[in-house]
Amino acid sequence: MCIDRNRELYGVEQYVPYRNWAAEQALIKRNLTQYGAEVLREVFDQAFREYRPTRDYPQLTAGFVLSYVASRILPRVLAKREAEKEARERRAATEEGGPSAGEVAAWL
Repeated sequence: MCIDRNRELYGVEQYVPYRNWAAEQALIKRNLTQYGAEVLREVFDQAFREYRPTRDYPQLTAGFVLSYVASRILPRVLAKREAEKEARERRAATEEGGPSAGEVAAWL
């Protein structure tokens, strides 16, 4: 994902991993296990939207995002997901506890 996004957004053809490939892969695996793919995808999407490349740092690596940028973005993503979950639960509880269409029709 990062390789393609760097090429697409910044024109960087040669992806250089954060530290080394093994360290970056371990960091990705640890975060995937802890947060899941959907959360990480949202973190990366926001990180790429916010990042502005410089001459010294022309690309955004997965390791850099997970080591430094995610600490700022992850709480927002998790809070948003929790609020959405609570809204779904409230909606489901309302639908279950509310009157049926037949009860409403009889009342009218």
